[in-house]
Amino acid sequence: MESTHHFNFSFIQFVFIFLIVIQNITDVHGRCDTVIQVENQNDLSALKNCPIFSGTISVISTRLKTLTIPYIKELHGTIHVQNNLQLESISIPNLSNANDIVLNDNAALATVEVPSLSKANTFTIHGAPSLESVRFVSGLSEINNFELSHTGVSELTGLVASSVGALRLMNNENIAKVSLPNLVSVKTIDLYSNSNSGLHFAAPNLENFGEGVFRNLASASLPSLKKVASDLCFNENKMDMLSIPKLEDIGKTLIIAKNENLKSTFFPNLSHVGGLLLQNNPKLTEIEGFKSLNKVDKSVDITGNFSKLTLSKVQDINGGLNVQSSSSEFSCNEINELKEKNIVKGKDFVCKSGVKDPKPLGNSKDSDDKTKDKNNTTKTEIHPSPTGKLQKNEAGHNGIGRINIVKFILGFVVERISKWTHKHLNDDWNQTIFRDETTFCLFRNTIERWYRDLRLTHGLPKD
Repeated sequence: MESTHHFNFSFIQFVFIFLIVIQNITDVHGRCDTVIQVENQNDLSALKNCPIFSGTISVISTRLKTLTIPYIKELHGTIHVQNNLQLESISIPNLSNANDIVLNDNAALATVEVPSLSKANTFTIHGAPSLESVRFVSGLSEINNFELSHTGVSELTGLVASSVGALRLMNNENIAKVSLPNLVSVKTIDLYSNSNSGLHFAAPNLENFGEGVFRNLASASLPSLKKVASDLCFNENKMDMLSIPKLEDIGKTLIIAKNENLKSTFFPNLSHVGGLLLQNNPKLTEIEGFKSLNKVDKSVDITGNFSKLTLSKVQDINGGLNVQSSSSEFSCNEINELKEKNIVKGKDFVCKSGVKDPKPLGNSKDSDDKTKDKNNTTKTEIHPSPTGKLQKNEAGHNGIGRINIVKFILGFVVERISKWTHKHLNDDWNQTIFRDETTFCLFRNTIERWYRDLRLTHGLPKD
């Protein structure tokens, strides 16, 4: 009996100790997989035992001047720092692998230190006009989404990834040059400089990307680019020459528009595009950069002040064609042959020279409008559909195929919104009345405190 009693006591001890250990493990796991709302530096002491953190660290609308997160080495969750008007520096010294780091609208932020970071899913800095540089000391070799926008950054170093999901560099007026020699592939690239001199961009080893938008660039060096899966857009740039010598295929539309200084284009190996749109490039007087172009899936729409256009290798244009030049020296003879040889399959066909105001195909006149140049050498044809109106293509836009025309509109809208936002960034909103249909819960018997950011709140009282 005595030995049996001793055995039972030891077993109970074991179970008791086991439960304590399990409880401790559960407590640690709970602290490392939760949402931490940071109001001051001491709130981060809960992370002392969390070298691997899977929750969310939220630092929103605080009065912090410095933020240091020293304990985390791997982040499987999110660090979200937003709208901290006095925050001047952020340091995450030991973090090497991160899921999402999002730093938005921290107006005084001047320093971001992530010296150990080499891998991340998302790294975003937006709205940091005081920030002068972003350096990845260890080299950011793996990144899915990278965005740097509306900052004062003049230097970006250490971005050494060979493959990127989305690369967005927008409205960083102090940055003059970005070179990404390691970049080979990117799904989406969006570059927009708002500086007076423009941005010099170089990706010497970039071979392919999904879609790309380039705005206000002083130069673009893409000597190895061979394939673009979707749209490729060069809009409102400062460059005088656009050369992509190895490019062979563009899945959707090539757009070259509103480039005031552009004098020449050079695409010697480009044989296939989804669509071709050139417009409002006043100094582009000779368009001879598409001598290998063979097939166009949708439409060709070229307007401007050119005296020469060469499309001699084209054998198949499945959509319409619109060529209009304000130069009386331009001849439509070669272009008219494309229709005569049934190379242009679409119903829309326009070729004009000496036009006072060249219009893209969607803005052309109806079928009874036939004009000639001063020398009566230009043939103009507009083929109506059975309904008597210009035939629309499959995408519902005349002459521009499946081009995402929204990009042209969004560029203007986003810029206006951005200017307004930064103008009113430091306004005292306590003196502002917003007129909309938002419902505010201000009943003290339901909540003790309310926030602008997303936090746990109580519901509205019911009648």
